[in-house]
Amino acid sequence: MNVITFSGHVSSTDRSNSTAKTNSVSNQKIQAISPESKLIMPDSATLKVYFTGKTSPADSKARRFLIDYENELNDNKNAKLKTDFELGKVTLDDIKPGADLSGKNLIYFDFVKNNKMDISGSNLKETLLNRAILNNVTISDKKHKTDLTSAILNSAKLKNAKLSYAKLDKAHLHAADLTEADLTGTSIKSAQMNGTKFNKAVLNDVDLSYSWLIGAELNGAELKNVDLNHASLKWADFRNSWLLGANFEKSSAIEAAKFDGAYYNDKTKFPEEFDPDEHRMIFIGKKNIKEEYKNFKNQEIIEK
Repeated sequence: MNVITFSGHVSSTDRSNSTAKTNSVSNQKIQAISPESKLIMPDSATLKVYFTGKTSPADSKARRFLIDYENELNDNKNAKLKTDFELGKVTLDDIKPGADLSGKNLIYFDFVKNNKMDISGSNLKETLLNRAILNNVTISDKKHKTDLTSAILNSAKLKNAKLSYAKLDKAHLHAADLTEADLTGTSIKSAQMNGTKFNKAVLNDVDLSYSWLIGAELNGAELKNVDLNHASLKWADFRNSWLLGANFEKSSAIEAAKFDGAYYNDKTKFPEEFDPDEHRMIFIGKKNIKEEYKNFKNQEIIEK
C-alpha cells in the first residue's frame, strides 16, 4: 500500500467522517482533505484519504483540488505502479476490436508498441487509461462505436487517433493530447478536459455540453455544429478554429477564451454580450465557404 503526502486548497470538510472515498484513482475531486493529509493507494480501484492534521476551514477561497496521483507516485522512488496487464489480469489477446475492457487498469499501456491499432466497438467504460499511448489507434468509428463513459484518460497520448461516434460522457481527459484526432459525432458531455490538446482535431457535430475545457487548446480545430452549451471555456484557445454552426449561447467564461482568427457564420450562436469582432473573429458568408475552408485547412497552429 503506497502512502503519498500532498498539499493544496480544497473544498469544505465533512467533519463527520475521517475518510473520504471516490470511485476512481486519478484526478478526482477530493473533498474533506487537509493540507497535511496522506493519500493511501490500496491495490483496489478505491482511493481513501486519511487525515493527519487539522481539517481546512470552509471559506470563499477554498476550491477543489485535483490530484494526479501518477505524478506523486513518480516522485516517490519507493513506489512502483503496476497495471492489471502486468499483473496478468489482462492479456494481449484480450485487447482487440469488440473487447470488454470495462473497468480494467491499462495505465501507461502502449497500444502502438504492442501493435493494438484497432480496438473499435470495445467496452471501455470506466477503464483506466492514464498516460496510455494510443497515437493513430482506431478506437471508434460509425459502424463500431466504442463506449468510454467515465473512462480516465488523463495525460493519454491520442494524436491522430480515430474516435468518431464514441461515447466519452463524464470521461476525464485532463492534459491528454488529441492533436489531429478525429472525434466526429462523439458525445463528450459533462467531461473533464482541462488543459487538453485538440489542436487541428476534428470535432464536427460533437456534444461538449456541460464539459470543462479550462485552458484547453483547440487551435485550428474543426468544430462545425458543435454544442458547447454550459461548457466552461475559461482560457480555452479557439484561435483559427472552424466554428460554423457552433453553439456557445450558454457557455461559461467565454469572454476569457481566445478566438483570434476563428471562423464563424450566421448560424454560430454566442451569448448576447459576446462580440465576435472584439475577439477578432472572421465572418464567413455562404458564397466563400469553400475558399475560406481551404485556407483554414492549410493554416499552421499558432504557438502560445
